[in-house]
Amino acid sequence: MLVTSGGERAGTISGGCLDAEVSQKIAWLSAEGGKVETIQFLPRR
Repeated sequence: MLVTSGGERAGTISGGCLDAEVSQKIAWLSAEGGKVETIQFLPRR
C-alpha cells in the first residue's frame, strides 16, 4: 500500500483487515519522514 503525503492511498495490503490499522499509524509515522514497515501474516490456528 502506498500513501501519499496528501493521504491518498494506492493498493491494499490485506483486502481491508489491516488497512485501517495501518492508516491510523500513517499520521505519526509520516511526521518523522518516510518509513517502510514490514508486516508478517500468520495463519490462524
